[in-house]
Amino acid sequence: MQRFDAPVGIIHVEGHEAFAIALRSNPTTGYTWHARVDPCHVELVSREFEAASEAIGAGGREVFTFRPHGPTETTIDFEYRRPWDKEIREQERVQVIVSRGTPDTSVGL
Repeated sequence: MQRFDAPVGIIHVEGHEAFAIALRSNPTTGYTWHARVDPCHVELVSREFEAASEAIGAGGREVFTFRPHGPTETTIDFEYRRPWDKEIREQERVQVIVSRGTPDTSVGL
């Protein structure tokens, strides 16, 4: 599985192969990343937090795993915000270009 740490702009993935996008985060502040995808093109399979250390209040990365539904071009929008707040602290937009490839059935089954 391909993993992209703090991607900017365009990423390229093989068709049907799951891929991950990791963004720096510190959920102890109340802020978390929220992903918006077009479900016709990609599916959000999982979301998890990887702490940078064991220290209380330490930041780390939120890792989102996606599976494309075949060759396509789509955009994934991320918003860093508190779930109860309308104010968006940060935004990221990643364009995903999915080429043809062999189906990957190892994620989410």
